[in-house]
Formats: sequence, C-alpha cells, structure tokens
Amino acid sequence: SVIQSVPTTLSKLESAITASMVNYDILDSVLHKLDQQGLRLRWEVFSWPSTVREKSRDLEIHCHRLEKTFEAQMDEAQAVFQEQIRSYITEVDHLKTFDDLAQVSQIAEHVRQIKRDLNRAEDQARLF
Repeated sequence: SVIQSVPTTLSKLESAITASMVNYDILDSVLHKLDQQGLRLRWEVFSWPSTVREKSRDLEIHCHRLEKTFEAQMDEAQAVFQEQIRSYITEVDHLKTFDDLAQVSQIAEHVRQIKRDLNRAEDQARLF
C-alpha cells in the first residue's frame, strides 16, 4: 500500500535532503547570506521527512479509526439483520396456524409478502 511504502520512499529522499543540508552548511561556512525564500526553503527541506512521517502516522490512526467505526456499524447492521431473520422465522412458523379456507386469498398474499421479504433478506445477506 501507499502508506507502507512511505518509509522506503523517505529513506531514498533523505540522502538527497542530507546532501542539500550539507550544501546549505557549505554556504553558511563561506558566510553566504540566503534571501528570505532561500531560508524558508532550507528549513522546509529539513522538516519534510518528519512532516511526512507525522502525516503518515496521522493517516494510519485515521484509517484505524474508520475501520473500527465501520466494524461497529457492520456489527450493528448484522444484529438488526439477525433480528429480522428471527421475525421471518416466526412469521413462517405462524403460517401453520392458518386453517380457514375462507381466508385463502389473504393468506396467499401474506405468503407472497413473506417471499418478497425473504428475497430482500437474501440480497442483504450477501453484504455480510
């Protein structure tokens, strides 16, 4: 992943940064005065490895928090889903109590609704 490649990439860049800092030290030794932009650039170059490490660490922490949040949401959704399945089981079990032929059309509609609900539940189960 990109985050895992940061230390290797930083290591490669640190030698260039070290070389730049050596060059700045040479300029200092000959009493060369850098302009404001040069001074800013010098310290910016010097600080980039720690800045990148810090941002990388912050990103890892943020990703870990998001992962935990997502896991909690999935656990909650699965609990709700399990409760739905229990209610469908109860409904199906309740079908055996229907024995009045005068209610055949109502019972048939109820069975069709249960079938639709179970089909939706099957689709939802694929998410988990």
